[in-house]
Amino acid sequence: MRLLKRLPNGDLELVSFDDNNSPPYAILSHTWAEGQEVTYKEVLAGAGKDKSGYAKIRFCVDRAAQDGLEYSWIDTCCIDKSVNDELCKAINSMFRWYQQASRCYVYMSDVRVPDAVHDAQELRTTWEDAFRQSRWFTRRWTLQELLAPSSLEFFSVDGKRLGNRISLEQEIQEITSIPRQALKGKCLSKFSVDERMRWAEIRTTTLEEDKAYCLIGIFEVYMPLHYGEGESHALQRLMKGIKRRQKRRSLIRWVCVMLLSLAVHLVGYYYELNKIPLKMVGKVPGKEHLEELIAMNNLAVAQYRQGRYQVAETVFRQALAGIEEALGKEHPDTLECITGLAVVLYNQGKYEEAETMNRETLMLREKILGLKHPDTLTSMSNLAQVLDGQGKYIEAESINRQTLAQRVKVLGIEHQSTLTSMNNLAMVLDKSGQYEAAEAMHRQTLVGFEKLLGPEHGFTLTSMSDLALVLRKQHKYGEAESMYRQTLARRKKVLGLEHPDTLTTMSDLAVVLGKQHKYEEAESIFRQTLAQCEMVLGPEHRHTLMSMSDLAVVLARQYKYKAAEALLKQTLARQEKVLGTEHLDTLTSMSNLAQTLTRRGNYVEAESINKQTLVGLEKVLGPEHPDTLTSMDNLALVLGYQGRYIEAESIIRQTLAQHVKVLGTEHHSTLTSMNNLATVLDKSGQYKAAEAMHRQTLVGFEKLLGPGHPDMLTSMSNLAQTLMRQGNYVEAESINRQTLAHREKVLWANHPDTLTSMNNLALVLQKQGKDMDAERMHRQTLVGFEKVLGPEHPDTLTSMNNLALVLQKRGEDIEAETMHRKTLACREKVLGPEHPDTLTSVNNLALVLQKRGEDIEAETMHRKMLARRKKVLGPEHPDTLTSMSNLAEALYSQGKCVEAESMNRQTLAQREKVLGPEHPDTMTSMRNLALVLHKQGKNMHRQTVVGLEKVLGPEDPNADT
Repeated sequence: MRLLKRLPNGDLELVSFDDNNSPPYAILSHTWAEGQEVTYKEVLAGAGKDKSGYAKIRFCVDRAAQDGLEYSWIDTCCIDKSVNDELCKAINSMFRWYQQASRCYVYMSDVRVPDAVHDAQELRTTWEDAFRQSRWFTRRWTLQELLAPSSLEFFSVDGKRLGNRISLEQEIQEITSIPRQALKGKCLSKFSVDERMRWAEIRTTTLEEDKAYCLIGIFEVYMPLHYGEGESHALQRLMKGIKRRQKRRSLIRWVCVMLLSLAVHLVGYYYELNKIPLKMVGKVPGKEHLEELIAMNNLAVAQYRQGRYQVAETVFRQALAGIEEALGKEHPDTLECITGLAVVLYNQGKYEEAETMNRETLMLREKILGLKHPDTLTSMSNLAQVLDGQGKYIEAESINRQTLAQRVKVLGIEHQSTLTSMNNLAMVLDKSGQYEAAEAMHRQTLVGFEKLLGPEHGFTLTSMSDLALVLRKQHKYGEAESMYRQTLARRKKVLGLEHPDTLTTMSDLAVVLGKQHKYEEAESIFRQTLAQCEMVLGPEHRHTLMSMSDLAVVLARQYKYKAAEALLKQTLARQEKVLGTEHLDTLTSMSNLAQTLTRRGNYVEAESINKQTLVGLEKVLGPEHPDTLTSMDNLALVLGYQGRYIEAESIIRQTLAQHVKVLGTEHHSTLTSMNNLATVLDKSGQYKAAEAMHRQTLVGFEKLLGPGHPDMLTSMSNLAQTLMRQGNYVEAESINRQTLAHREKVLWANHPDTLTSMNNLALVLQKQGKDMDAERMHRQTLVGFEKVLGPEHPDTLTSMNNLALVLQKRGEDIEAETMHRKTLACREKVLGPEHPDTLTSVNNLALVLQKRGEDIEAETMHRKMLARRKKVLGPEHPDTLTSMSNLAEALYSQGKCVEAESMNRQTLAQREKVLGPEHPDTMTSMRNLALVLHKQGKNMHRQTVVGLEKVLGPEDPNADT
């Protein structure tokens, strides 16, 4: 197929793809205007922009770009109609192309919404009459365009969204008389030929043969095109094609039923069974064909194992309706089918419906079979899993403990089902932050499986993988890596390289390598995993998309932000198409994209995506789920990066309160939220409150994780930073030395976290005037970062920047300037000219030039810096206000007191508004303004001194004017 690509500058180009390998795309549904449509040849020539039809092309590609889609398909210009073979193939493929589109936009050229109406969906009365009378509902070609797409949205001629097929279902049904089941996506083959023909009766086409050709996809037939044959002959050929297909379906259906009846016994062939087309099974059998209904249930299981959850759900529901009618609601086969459907719903994130089904199944099995029956215990285990997925850990743990107790009593401690219950309980303990208990139970489970089933059995290997996960969460990366490598070697041997479980282990190993900063090996393994997933499972399988998202995360960790962002947007578009916008995998990719944008300094877009993610998680998981609370924390942090500390603090306080309520005061997530709050308090100048919170967090982490745990060391480091900002240099130095000693012992001398501790220690030495010690340590840190991460890594550049600052302080201005220029050049290359770190380098270079008396160049650089920060960060961001302050100082040093006074007054007003009147930066602005006024004969020095002493204390060096 040929797709229209929207280039970054807005231009269009046509790109050809194999039908089975096309990227995600949007598709346009519209009615043609004679002589006004832009053709294939005109797009190639860059012509046709004066035609009225160009507006709809522009609408489609621009709307697709808003939805994260780079490509679009439009029938007027993506088909070369002068080539008969191409036209024939396109018309025969068109229904499938509409089915496969990520988005379908209906452009209603005769429906207009008044300019004064901003939300058309809220004011339907302004356009509903025109909608009901639209020409779009009278054309035969638009029938397949109404029924085929998974996502169908309606827009007015002025591009205002009217709704989608769901929100407008009643109106569409009344206009077209098409059954609602068909509008909701029920397989069209479930409707009779006569009924489908009636849907098209009142619709028209321009060419008489098209009355038959436009129904090719509706009836799933293939027809060569013979324009000129007439309507009657074309319809006759269509009917012959339909009859041939019905005969073929009857034969193939019998073969498929026989094969699918074996599906549950052919565990190793689920992926081959998936190749049997669903459409071959035909009409859903009635209750008298119980054997076929059971076969459908087995097909649904095969689809689930392949990861095709939406298809599996549809088939399970169809099978369940027949089985329940045939056997009754309480029959074991009915309950088994309900259980399968609940599992599929759980895997799609439809937790509430899955929970309801599992509770219903459990109640019936307990009533019919008794509490001790294995099937009842399986229902209990399934219910606990769904509760776990919703973050209801206390109830999930309770049910898992009951299940385990019953299985120990009935089956014994070494039974396979008992060991599975132990594993399930360990996973809930892990999720609820009870890591030591989870690890102990996972080890016990692993020993049991190895003894019962052997070291290479699938359950044993799953148990190893689960144990490795809890080790990873405790930052026991070395042991976790070793266990993943063992699991991977065994799975390759037993299952082969291409088996999904093997690929999952490869992905897990890559994650733990990334945690240890072994990014190159992690990236290599992720790329291998992704290639295998695409080959074995297909480009849109859930596991393939998870591999894409994981690869993007490790790319972002290596500061390959552009590649990571592009890959995440591609993943997100596919997940929205395959899984839906509210699936947890989709929301996870959204969160990953937001984190990547945050690291790039693209805070506005990151904030927007974090808000979308939060809304989705609140809807799917509820406002108190741990994942929802983490999303709130992420939003608060990006607000903090924008200097919006009041909003950030408010959100984190809400998050912390919920964490305490749901997980308790000592849970890892609660302590992380406390740390985030302390960080925001620190940034907003509330140093005492930040210090108290950091100390409380540190005690919590030490109790939960032990004295040498990486998270505890990070907490120590954060406390030291806050102490340093308050001028408590002695304690800050002491804590930084302890942190450094721990990291050198636990990690290694040149580990990035160890080097970061050295950097922090050097900074506090510098603050105490121990410049030679600070310089020596900064040089050592820089050498370490260059060796481990490379000369252009952002952490290396931060180290280089810090060394330049200490050189600048010692008066070695030439070397400092050289180093600042080198840092700036590298940051512009690696991070881009507008990244916050790049802007910091511009600021630092301007300051060293100013110190050397090169005031004009320094002033020019400060002005450029201020303009960029206003553009990137906004006029009220603390960094922007720092640039204003620096520019004012440069003006003051040149004797431009009037402009310096004006700039200082603006800075002071903004800092009082954003940071508060007692923030140290606000006090610095007061001091700077006082100096300018003093030079002009006005003195407010004493007021500033009092303010600084009030905030920092009289002993702090910064309070000295």
